[in-house]
Amino acid sequence: MTRTVPNHSGPNPDALDGMGRQLLALARTGLVTSRIIERETSKKLGLLLGFASESSEPRKQAEELIDLVVKACAELGPGPLGESARKYYGTELGEREFPFERRHASAACAWDSDIEVESWDRRHRREVITEVEHQILSIKQREAQSKLRAANAQSYLPPPADPREAIPNPDYERLEVRAETHIIGNERRPLFTDWHYRDFAVRGGRQYHRIYTTVEARVTIESLCDFVEVERELGVNQYGYQIWVVRFLNPPEEGATYEWSIRKHFNDKPDVPIDRDWLALAVSNPNGIDRGTFIVNMEQAKEVPKRFARFITPKMTLPVLRGPVWDLPESNELRRTVTFEYLAPWYSHGIYWWWE
Repeated sequence: MTRTVPNHSGPNPDALDGMGRQLLALARTGLVTSRIIERETSKKLGLLLGFASESSEPRKQAEELIDLVVKACAELGPGPLGESARKYYGTELGEREFPFERRHASAACAWDSDIEVESWDRRHRREVITEVEHQILSIKQREAQSKLRAANAQSYLPPPADPREAIPNPDYERLEVRAETHIIGNERRPLFTDWHYRDFAVRGGRQYHRIYTTVEARVTIESLCDFVEVERELGVNQYGYQIWVVRFLNPPEEGATYEWSIRKHFNDKPDVPIDRDWLALAVSNPNGIDRGTFIVNMEQAKEVPKRFARFITPKMTLPVLRGPVWDLPESNELRRTVTFEYLAPWYSHGIYWWWE
């Protein structure tokens, strides 16, 4: 019997791609500006440097590459994978001067204190480098999306809305609203807020709903449901509210109770800098609402507000609170929640937070 030898002439699935190979070269170089500039003379890091920075100045490129790799390794979180990546690249300031051999051994030890460097290379090094690469790509993608949203919001001022189109929609009654705003990174301003609604159809077959938000927020709207489309922006009404129209692909029948959700993306760089120490998440409605829940999600925040309160105030009186305010007890929770069992007409109800 003859044995057929497998054909391995195809690509090796375990091989690093171009950026992966340069990340391997960067680990050998170290996160030191002078070493990266010196290494680039042999054209070993050109892809990484060009990807990390739009600058043509070598020092600027090297510094931005270091910042990018440090951020990517930090986002891998705790555990053997993240610790190995941080040790391998020496992301801490004191470790950046370490020789590669020391960082290499520390990376293996961070994964398993009993593992040998050669075994770590065979079993885990590629995984570490690939995950760092994925984080770098994710960071740059988020930065590009953030710049695009900021550019669109800063260069576009909504036009006045046609008064005939800006009237509230009488075809439904709001039964419940749930809003969760997300504070991410070092920004005090939320990046986006998810709004979940439960409504009752007063009239059946009505496709359109209107979304209102203060024009200062400068938001864009995204549907979180496959049966709801964001159709167009109407503009700004005489009260300073930006209005969007969403369309239901399958309009609810009369008497039906239905739920739907949207996401409001905030402009990353507001026209007026947020130098105040407070923010609020609230809703008001011409008619009463049976239930409202407001959540501040800080699970990815670098800085956490010190104080929270629930409040009720007449519509359009923020930031002056002209109604009752209840301080929330101190807590280490990263999701602070307040709930109202009834929201009175023409009053803003919500959660208020500030830094001391």
